[in-house]
Amino acid sequence: MRAIRLGELDRIVIPESPLDILSQQIVAACAAEDWQEDDLYALVRRAFPFRNLARSEFDEVIAMLSDGIAARRGRYGAYLHRDQVNKRLRGRRGSRLAAITSGGAIPENALYTVIAEPEAIVIGTVDEDFAVESLRGDIMLLGNNFLADSPRAGRIGTGGRRERRAAKRSFLERRKRLREQKSCRRG
Repeated sequence: MRAIRLGELDRIVIPESPLDILSQQIVAACAAEDWQEDDLYALVRRAFPFRNLARSEFDEVIAMLSDGIAARRGRYGAYLHRDQVNKRLRGRRGSRLAAITSGGAIPENALYTVIAEPEAIVIGTVDEDFAVESLRGDIMLLGNNFLADSPRAGRIGTGGRRERRAAKRSFLERRKRLREQKSCRRG
């Protein structure tokens, strides 16, 4: 509720000059056709996140994509051929496949600590999406262990067959009750 009042819930924050995305877009553009460096830089700057992109940053990304990344076994990841005399860029072999299979970004998700109560024992973490969708009293299966919804709320099942069966029955009963409540609300 606090986040809603502050206008922070689901607020869209556009990152400033995300160089990982820039790299992907440059490889994709050059895999499709040859580019003059100046023309590609001008095109990139038209996109809102890159409106303030310095030419030096652009050139560093181009250098990385054309030189590759140094590793113990040599260089890898050189997706562009850079003609420094004519200032032209073109995709190398494999750049088209890399553009198709490696595009995208993984959003940052917060991790929430799961604590068994009343013992206050940390039993693991769940990601933000799972935490937001969960309700108090939900039963989680962590590895082979149920976090049971019972008078001993928060107790961790430690592998006993009887306890796991009871926790599973409790989970199924609760799920059935929730479904019935939803259907009553609709009807």
